Amino acid sequence: MLNRRDFIKMVGAFSFVLTPLNTLIRKTQGIDSSDGELYEGFVLLDQDAPIPSFVQVAPCPILCNVDESTLLNPELDAYKGDISWFDSIENLRNNIDFRIFVLGSLPHKMTFLHGYVLRFAGSSEVWEARLDFGFENNREPLISLSARPIFARPYPVWPVLTYPKKEPPEIILDDEYIIRKPDKVVFTPEQGIMLPTDQGYTLQWIKRDVLYTIFMEYEGWRDNVESVGKSLVEK
Repeated sequence: MLNRRDFIKMVGAFSFVLTPLNTLIRKTQGIDSSDGELYEGFVLLDQDAPIPSFVQVAPCPILCNVDESTLLNPELDAYKGDISWFDSIENLRNNIDFRIFVLGSLPHKMTFLHGYVLRFAGSSEVWEARLDFGFENNREPLISLSARPIFARPYPVWPVLTYPKKEPPEIILDDEYIIRKPDKVVFTPEQGIMLPTDQGYTLQWIKRDVLYTIFMEYEGWRDNVESVGKSLVEK
């Protein structure tokens, strides 16, 4: 089982902002709409662009410690995260009221590690359900599938910075850094987007008002992205 630090680090791999609702609202108030492309429930933004004012910001659960000045705020208790762990996909599925996706097949010797449902402590509303897969010998999540019924609408997406892999003492030159905008894909259950990661890629799509994400950090399937998308099974 993951400890608290490992869990927060793992959730952070999805680039989730773990801040309470009132903080998010303060950060977005007064921001003018920036250029962005609306696409299938997403708004595709330029690098470092602010969150457009038309985005309906959603609350995020608090998973980390808060400073002393906010401890007496009773609203914070409602936004604290409540995590339930599951040792089978079926048990997790029986504890949510929306659909999830699983892969039709897995890489050789890869297995289901664990799943969790993250709720708001105050309302018991589900913020995210997630399944993690990896190898039994080190139990590091390499493939994760997430379903989130609570998310910003339209969902903001920024480009990522990519660079070539080199072995020390080789140096990555400035002109080798490339800003990669999300690719639009049609092989996910609904039209979605794809962004590269260090060892793989991230796929996202929205279906029945739920945001789905695949985080693939397994280099062996890095070039298998279309087959992965087409193999998804809805449960």
